[in-house]
Amino acid sequence: MKLSLRYKTSLAILISFLVISIIVGKIELNFQNQRSLATLEKNQLLLKTLMERDQESFANEIFEQSIRALQIRINAIMQITGVNHIRVYNSNGHLINSDNTASPKGEKLTSQLEPGSRKTMFSLNQKPDIESLTYTKEIRAIGETIGFVTIDYSLNDIRVEKQKSWLLIGGILFIIFIMMMLVLNLVLSHMIIKPITTLRDSMDKIRSKKINEQVIIHTEDEIGDLSRTFNQMSNELLNSYKTLEDQNRALKKSENEINKIKLYLSSIIDSMPSAIIGIDNDGNITQWNREAEKMTRINAQSALNTNIMDYSSIIGLEEKDIKKTLLKKIIHIKKKKSTIIGREAKTFQATLYPLTDSGLKGAVIRIDDITEQVLMQEAMIHSEKMKSVGGLAAGMAHEINNPLAGILQNAQVIARRLGKDLQINQKTAKECGTSMAVLNAYIKKRKIDQLLTNVKTAGNRAARIVKDMLSFIRKESGNFVSHSMNQLFDETVNLAKADYDLKKKYDFKKIKIKKEYQSDLPKVLCERTQIQQVFFNLLKNGAYAMNGIEDNHYTPIFILRTRQIRNMVQMEIEDNGPGMDEKTRKQIFEPFFTTKPVDMGTGLGLSISYFIITDIHKGKMKAEPARNKGTRFIIQLPLDTKKYHEK
Repeated sequence: MKLSLRYKTSLAILISFLVISIIVGKIELNFQNQRSLATLEKNQLLLKTLMERDQESFANEIFEQSIRALQIRINAIMQITGVNHIRVYNSNGHLINSDNTASPKGEKLTSQLEPGSRKTMFSLNQKPDIESLTYTKEIRAIGETIGFVTIDYSLNDIRVEKQKSWLLIGGILFIIFIMMMLVLNLVLSHMIIKPITTLRDSMDKIRSKKINEQVIIHTEDEIGDLSRTFNQMSNELLNSYKTLEDQNRALKKSENEINKIKLYLSSIIDSMPSAIIGIDNDGNITQWNREAEKMTRINAQSALNTNIMDYSSIIGLEEKDIKKTLLKKIIHIKKKKSTIIGREAKTFQATLYPLTDSGLKGAVIRIDDITEQVLMQEAMIHSEKMKSVGGLAAGMAHEINNPLAGILQNAQVIARRLGKDLQINQKTAKECGTSMAVLNAYIKKRKIDQLLTNVKTAGNRAARIVKDMLSFIRKESGNFVSHSMNQLFDETVNLAKADYDLKKKYDFKKIKIKKEYQSDLPKVLCERTQIQQVFFNLLKNGAYAMNGIEDNHYTPIFILRTRQIRNMVQMEIEDNGPGMDEKTRKQIFEPFFTTKPVDMGTGLGLSISYFIITDIHKGKMKAEPARNKGTRFIIQLPLDTKKYHEK
């Protein structure tokens, strides 16, 4: 609780007055005790004198048992001021006579004097409403005790005198207290409290920013010195405040400029096409631009003040890469690495730049999404390979076709000349001393007919390979019509379920098909049979891969997806098979590359599919790992927005 100075001053005066009153009271009490003692001694002397004067008379009257004389004596003594009671007792302590006045309230008149009081003595009787001095006188005659006389003398005059004295002292002290309160408060209020209050009010005004407040000096004492010091402080504070205001304006201007620069730099960093991540010397993230948010799908608020190693799996950096840059202060480039973000496989390249200027510690990490660049490089490599392979295939096709045709033709001629149905064969055999029956028996026994069949089968297979090679390098534009990719997917799945070759090797009906189609997918201008061939090749390869997993609890699954991405329609075929490593994924579209045994495929299926999509239909095709460790093929075909808008 806050106490005012006036209250504290009054409290101090009150305490001082109480101390003075206690001291004065103590002195007055000593004086009163002395006066009371002197009065008591005076009363004792009076009673002794009175009893010595009447002792002989009391002795005669008690001895003679003269009650009347005793009563007259008692009445005479009762006329003396201060005497309250007189009692006369015989030698045995029995009451003989006394004054006839009624006893005061609470006082008991005894008819028997107690043995302990049967001697000459003084005693004080103090009660709430009366105080008296009792004098007991032993009456003797002829050397013997014949009775006792007790006189009660009132001491009320002492009490009254004390009360008057206390009232006088109290009145004087009260008047002194009032004078002290009035005079001291007036003096203190004018000389101390008022100047201090003025100082306080001035300080309050200064607190409310009235800096130039001055105090009027009333005295030349310490309060005046304090007021002068306050005025000087107020002037200095005013100057300091003006200086601070100037500095504050300069700081605000600098702060605005710094904020503009920070906003400008932040806008530059956020506008950069690369992900920019700033880290301190401990690897804690201090900067995370908008491209980093898009690339990692982690907002800046969540990433700031966390450690960069929490995102190592996304950005493809290891702790040793960061330490190398921070400790050795050298630029470090991390080789590209494929990472799955959502459903897409991304390839990133990270470059670490150490902070070397102004004593700053830390590094800046620039991460570039080079997925398109890598795909373009791979496409260029594929294109160059295709061109070279195309030229080679064209030459080989023409060079192989002639001897291959000769082999097949001669094999057919040999089969005809060994046939027993032709007369020319029978005639020639007879001329050679044998018969066609013997010759056929020899042929069957030596399995020459089977060898000829193998020659024709191998020749026909080689012819098909040559035909596929020619189809591979030939650019033809068939009958392009708008088709629904959802419908082509369904039709291709039905063909795969009914394909005899698939049933013979692995039952396609045992594979679970999940369809995630976009219901309002636009139609695509394409060559129906070629697109179905691509779908069929991918389904067949996926079925072959999943068939190789030997697990009783495993269920092979195809996930077919369609959706529109800007001006492209995207088709996805995803399986939950064993998947492919990165090296294999880079080679699967190369001609004659296959992971199947020699008698299971030629290695041209995916190459032809790739060229059907990219070269003939001007689309895109790629393979990437799926979340379930399988493989996902992604095909994108362009929409003809000028002519076809139907869905």
